[in-house]
Amino acid sequence: MIRVLGSIAGLTAAIAILYSLQQTMPGYADITRPIAVHGAIGDRLMARNFELTATKVTLAQRIVLRTGTRERVFETTGLWAVVEAQAAARHESVTVTAASWLGPSGSRYAMSQRFPTMPGLLPSERLEPGLPRKVLMLFELPESQAKDATILVSRTPFTPIDNELHIKTNVPTPLFVRNVARITRGTTPGDWRLEIQ
Repeated sequence: MIRVLGSIAGLTAAIAILYSLQQTMPGYADITRPIAVHGAIGDRLMARNFELTATKVTLAQRIVLRTGTRERVFETTGLWAVVEAQAAARHESVTVTAASWLGPSGSRYAMSQRFPTMPGLLPSERLEPGLPRKVLMLFELPESQAKDATILVSRTPFTPIDNELHIKTNVPTPLFVRNVARITRGTTPGDWRLEIQ
């Protein structure tokens, strides 16, 4: 009888220990999620492969892309968030392909794919160590998601156990929305100029 009670007590203790381990151990997604590096506009943030300083966020109703004498207008039903930044590789050449706008509601807005050949967009720029480049990130989002937002930047969209930059935007209230953000191509590859109207 004592043997049976001892076995039941041992089995109950083992079940309790296994249950507590199951409830307290992080899941696979928690273990492999990107490692956040936090900062704000103007801070130089360093990931494992690259560094980035977001210098300015401008909200606009439309974007105009000017190439030579030709202009293309890009409208949206929400707002355009135009993020200017400086980026460079740290140890070897790298292309940073993932950035998203995390709104206050938790919704994520990926960089717009409506500008496949535009100069200066972060995914189109090959970054070299020690050679910072001006880059742009363009997001299309609802007006309600502009305040209290965070820009998330990582080397690729799927970066388990790698760095992800979390840049607090500090967009002022009330929103100051410009009419047009005009991006003009320069004469050399990767050269561009941003004018706000």
